[in-house]
Amino acid sequence: MRPHNNKLLGKVLSLTREIRLRKPADQEGFLHQFIVGGTKGSPNTSALIMSWYVTRKGYRISEDLAQMAISTTEGLQDGDIASFSPTILDAFQVLVADGSLFQFGKLMQMNWESLFELRAIPHEMEFAQALWGRIGNDLENSLDTWLFLYPLPRVNPVTFFLENEKVFIASISDPEIWDHFGKMGYWDPGEWDPVTCQFRGRTITGTDLKWPSTWLVSQVSGTHSLAIKRASQLLGQFIAIVFSYLQRDKPWITRWSMADPERIIIQFPMSGSHMFEGPSISSVREICFPFAETIEFPAEVLDWVSGWYKTASNLPQESRNRMRVSAQFIHRALITNDEERFLNFHYALDALFGIRGKTETSILDGIAWTLANPNMQAKFKKLYDLRCELVHGGCFGIDSWRKYQAYRKHFDSNPKLDIQQIAMECLCSFVEKTPPRIMVQPRSWADRLLGLFKMQIFNRHHN
Repeated sequence: MRPHNNKLLGKVLSLTREIRLRKPADQEGFLHQFIVGGTKGSPNTSALIMSWYVTRKGYRISEDLAQMAISTTEGLQDGDIASFSPTILDAFQVLVADGSLFQFGKLMQMNWESLFELRAIPHEMEFAQALWGRIGNDLENSLDTWLFLYPLPRVNPVTFFLENEKVFIASISDPEIWDHFGKMGYWDPGEWDPVTCQFRGRTITGTDLKWPSTWLVSQVSGTHSLAIKRASQLLGQFIAIVFSYLQRDKPWITRWSMADPERIIIQFPMSGSHMFEGPSISSVREICFPFAETIEFPAEVLDWVSGWYKTASNLPQESRNRMRVSAQFIHRALITNDEERFLNFHYALDALFGIRGKTETSILDGIAWTLANPNMQAKFKKLYDLRCELVHGGCFGIDSWRKYQAYRKHFDSNPKLDIQQIAMECLCSFVEKTPPRIMVQPRSWADRLLGLFKMQIFNRHHN
């Protein structure tokens, strides 16, 4: 791997100067102790325990290097700073014993200040190039393409593909879907049994989890930790979109049961991974709320979801970004309760339509354009007032809002359910009724005045 600019190589050199072989007197240093010459899992009598100090500046440089590697180096775009930074620092613990890079044999002969002074290649940029080549290999090896399985209890068995989005629903009774994953390289034939959750004949967890008949599945590339985050987001967005459609006919379908939500995810690396072998279980924030009833995903629902994703993919980038973030907030709303749930639905509308400095009016315009329902606009004006009261300390709960009873009497509805319906319906209708350039071309003043006129007529009729 070769970097594309000398700035990155300069950072590599700077980092070697911030790895101190003695406790630094000029700044704070953090002690690192490790074994040089040993291998994991097999004790080596010739192994040497070594220690050095990484300065605070050194940590910042390692983070800078991680960011530069992600943004400038081909093949590392799926990395993240939180994973790459320690990988860079750990690489030096192995490379220090490499005679082609460092004069490890002279370590005890003189009072060296930093690792930079032990370099075996006199020319600094050549040394940095060789060193970064080895570190880059470690960064590449920390990446993989993962398959994530999240349990969906109380969902009737069904199989569904969103191939372009790398999101699937997999029934344990459908061998074709599991064979498909196997052919993708995640296990060999016969290695994985989705019914018993055994890999190579052994259960992958010692817990007493009751495995479901249906799994939510995603394929994601990246480091171990970043891939978990990305998979959680993709699956969460899918849940938000599916239930935004389902709540049209069944507003109560988003109610929680008394069961605890699932907070585990099974993670399979691609076969041939350099660093990982076999599945692992990770703890995650709940991706789906515990259903109060058995859920059906009929064909017409899944067809609509597939069409939603297809239509969304053809919208301008700004609209796609807004929809993605809005779905994330709706997902957060679905897995939270009370005031947090209420605010997350507001954030979802802000993500779809909000314009900085004109939040309320821009969301009202978006609701008018997307839903064309004056009743929804009238409700939102009141709900936005409640949102401001909650955020700015005017009240400490929805039920304690001073206009709560007036709202319920006027609209004969509940603020919690209304904000949910508006947000989820807008996410659905954004691709059904909205021209692709809604976020690029704002409404004209004539359209806005017409919307205000309709709202005034509606308010007169209901007062």
